[in-house]
Amino acid sequence: MSIDYLKAAIRTIARNKINSAINILGLAVGLMCCILIYLYAADELSYDNFHTNNSSLFRLVKSRYDNSNGRIWDRCYEVPPAMGPALPKYFPGIKYQTRFSTEVGIVRWGEKMFRERISLADSSFFKMFTFPLITGSPEIVLATDNAIVLTQRYAKKYFGAENPLGKTLTITYGKEKGKDYIVSGIAKDLPRNSSIQFNLLINMSNLPLATGVQDALSIWNSTWFPCFVQLEKNASVEHIEQRFPAFIAQHFSSSIQDLRNRKKWTRAGNPYTYVLQKMTDVHLNSEDMLLDTRKDMSSIGILIGIALMVLIIAGINFTNLSIGMSTVRSIEIGIRKIVGAQKRQLMGQFLSESLVMACIAMAAAMLFTELLLPQFNQLTDKQLGMMDLMNIHSIVALISIAVITGILAGGYPALVMSGFNLVEILKGKLKIGGKAFFSRSLVVIQFALSVILIISTILMGAQLKYLIHKDLGYKKEGLVAILTQERASAIDASQQIVNLFRDKVIQHNSILGITATSNWFGIWGAPQWNLKKDGKNIQYHWNRVDNHFVRTLGLEILQGRDFSRNITADSNSAIVNQRFIQALGMDSPIDKTIGDPSLDFPYHLRIIGVVKDFHYGPLNEKILPAVFHNHPIRAYNRILVKISAANMKDTMTFLENTWKEIQPDKPFIYRFQDDVLESLYTRQKRWSTIVQFSSVLAILVACMGIFGLTTLILSRRVKEIGIRKVLGAKISQIVNMVIKEFVILVAIANLIAWPIAYFVMRNVLQNYPYRIGIDIHYFLGAGVASLIIAVLTIMYLAIKAARSNPIDAIRSE
Repeated sequence: MSIDYLKAAIRTIARNKINSAINILGLAVGLMCCILIYLYAADELSYDNFHTNNSSLFRLVKSRYDNSNGRIWDRCYEVPPAMGPALPKYFPGIKYQTRFSTEVGIVRWGEKMFRERISLADSSFFKMFTFPLITGSPEIVLATDNAIVLTQRYAKKYFGAENPLGKTLTITYGKEKGKDYIVSGIAKDLPRNSSIQFNLLINMSNLPLATGVQDALSIWNSTWFPCFVQLEKNASVEHIEQRFPAFIAQHFSSSIQDLRNRKKWTRAGNPYTYVLQKMTDVHLNSEDMLLDTRKDMSSIGILIGIALMVLIIAGINFTNLSIGMSTVRSIEIGIRKIVGAQKRQLMGQFLSESLVMACIAMAAAMLFTELLLPQFNQLTDKQLGMMDLMNIHSIVALISIAVITGILAGGYPALVMSGFNLVEILKGKLKIGGKAFFSRSLVVIQFALSVILIISTILMGAQLKYLIHKDLGYKKEGLVAILTQERASAIDASQQIVNLFRDKVIQHNSILGITATSNWFGIWGAPQWNLKKDGKNIQYHWNRVDNHFVRTLGLEILQGRDFSRNITADSNSAIVNQRFIQALGMDSPIDKTIGDPSLDFPYHLRIIGVVKDFHYGPLNEKILPAVFHNHPIRAYNRILVKISAANMKDTMTFLENTWKEIQPDKPFIYRFQDDVLESLYTRQKRWSTIVQFSSVLAILVACMGIFGLTTLILSRRVKEIGIRKVLGAKISQIVNMVIKEFVILVAIANLIAWPIAYFVMRNVLQNYPYRIGIDIHYFLGAGVASLIIAVLTIMYLAIKAARSNPIDAIRSE
């Protein structure tokens, strides 16, 4: 861009203040969206890139084959506990391996007591991963079974300003006697873009103590947690993966034979294999509850799509206003041609103007980004900052975005204006601008995109409201879940806690009921098994509950009876839901036994009742066949207390004091069921807010474009409006004349947007087992809203033009 082009561009921008401001502001909003999404995407893609050994770090992934076609149908990201140490022995190319698990325990230091997530890993952990140690050596910090590594934050939490090295922490798991751990190292607080997160880390040899399973480290027949490997410098990933079938045949022969018999695997080869997944692919290509890996590339794609939609709308504004200005600038173009300006020089001039505006818009976008970044971080649960843009890659990316935007937005207007016919310009016959088909099409496109976002906002908001307020089939109000903090194997201990707690609190006036469950209730799905009925697999849930479960939750019994503490045989009885008897085709389920070989049920239980279907899991899971029993196969892990809404604060204080009385060695940990259920939809709330915010920006930018285009159209119809007024036209008629064309364009935009929005949102809502219907009133509401917004945008200009003095209008040249 020459200095002359730059000067002329600045003068033109300064001379056309309103249109330039609209163009720059519109582009700034679009570019701001791009910057925010760039920051988000860059952060997501940066996960685990900081490890020095990054190129040689992998996670094991179990790939299961489909018996019918041999293709991979499922992936598992955990391995059996015994598998990790066997890998370096069998595969010469594997240098190190580490398993990673997380258990819950009570940590004590002096008088302090906390319930914490305790992570376990092998001694090679710090040799493989780049988690810098402030104190301690990577080779020895996890060398012994009583060593513990803390992060900086947790060292300060427990020891304050004291030197924690060599200090002793006592960790208790369930009812086991506490074990002392000596602080052997302090790690820097982990970066936010790490898939592996820990605060307290001990050696994997503690797994039997932490889980209560004495042979935990020698288990081959069930998967427990992820396993990572580091390859030798010249090791081949393909060569290692090719050796896994032989490894599986050697170590998993019994499970393979079981799959052949039970799952009817008939193909040659193993029913599954293991592959190596790059460490940098872990975050966005899996779903692991132990790691921070619950996302995928689709979320980034959706955000990029939304940002591009807003930017496209802003670019359309730029193009439309530039074309609209062409008639106003026709004399300027004609004079330039008379004095010898060539087409390429004119194109360079007009492109320079668009590039200058794009650069100014980028500067404004950076300012807007800084102002909105705190809210964006809160919305996306990130910790992004403007300093994340201060690197060569980001700077080049932002400059490229600004240049490409300027060229794409200003390219067509530059081509059109540089090609004006000189004779038509001098004769005043040049016809181009707001009435051109291209300009009107662009208005339709930008409003169609805006309407799509509006409809998406309305539907996502309605779906979220539906999930939060849907009747779950049980009484969730005033339901408090208190953690027993016992391991699954501590059956007798958990029963004693439940009985003692119930005896002490049940007489309180505000306690309406109390029950216990062995698994998460209403939050995550309970453990799943597969029933076999007539050769067909039927997936179902189960949960161990006590005798007060049905009454406390207010469930409706359709057949049979409830559990009774006076009937000893009820410990081997079960209550099932409607889906269960439907799936098994039971006409008369009462007193039927489940547990015979044909059903592949692990325990023999007699059905004593059938309850109406209710949502024992979250609403993102379907209601499956379910069995609720009191067979002592698993400890109660939570106590559900139903409390009155009156004096709730005093009631919770009473419950806490009672808990401290009977369990002084455990903290009082509870959550209200209402709060837990609402927190389940945090992700949906974020997406709904993002789309809502984007639709507001999109419609704002589109309205700015209509405002600018209306200004240009009215400037060319001044005489026409004056003559119409002299001939007796009313203000309402002139306003209608100005508004009518845009109303038609917005109506056409709605007709285009509706089927697209329907298709998009139908696919989105398919992800929800329980969802709203896509009714016509959502589309009508979006259509009416877009029409009203468009009319209000140009109403001021239309009325102003209609009320202007017709004499002044007719005199104007």
